[in-house]
Amino acid sequence: ERAKGGAGPSRERVGRRRARYDGVGWGEELFLVCGNLLDDGNSGSESTPRGRFLCKTMNDASGADLSILNSGSFRSGIAPGWATLGTLYDMMPFQNDLVTFSMTGGDIVDFFHGMPPRRTNAFPQFHGVTVHAWDRGDGLPPGIAGVLDRNGKPLDPGRIYTVAVNSFMAEGGDGYSFGLAGKRNRGDLMALLVARLRNVESADLERFRENDALVVHSTREEAQRAFTE
Repeated sequence: ERAKGGAGPSRERVGRRRARYDGVGWGEELFLVCGNLLDDGNSGSESTPRGRFLCKTMNDASGADLSILNSGSFRSGIAPGWATLGTLYDMMPFQNDLVTFSMTGGDIVDFFHGMPPRRTNAFPQFHGVTVHAWDRGDGLPPGIAGVLDRNGKPLDPGRIYTVAVNSFMAEGGDGYSFGLAGKRNRGDLMALLVARLRNVESADLERFRENDALVVHSTREEAQRAFTE
């Protein structure tokens, strides 16, 4: 990621990465994208369909309860049409592994209370929980009312959850710091994503249109009411 490649991947690294997938075919068609759902460009300011889609894929590939990606992981979006291996690499050009580890529900809630500011590369994209928050002003991280699990219940502070991130974040990139209890390296992130994304039905993408990750309300009262309903 950027910790290893500065502002972007070197030409030599791009060549090595392309060579790694020569046997698959750089232009292999993986799944069909209808409309501009994955062609968003606001990853550093809000939860986006593209971020939720990729984090859900990380959950599926690793069995994690929650996956998180720094917004700086992304470059281009995915335009309508067939998404290919080259398309995915253009979107996520940095070489990373998929890393999983354990966090308690209490630690996850604390993580979101301390999330990085909006409009930065560090701002998190995630899937697996719903965070109800309120807007605290331009550039500031949102205020957090609470975090719900996949069943719409508050996270159990003492329960152990599995979290997945890229190796850049696991190594402290963009200022992230995790305890990494029970850390496991699951292998090359792109290879795992490709394996999960082959033959994805285009209709499956529509579920990511609805923001079920970071829901930012206008006021603190609205956020707290939504969290407790």
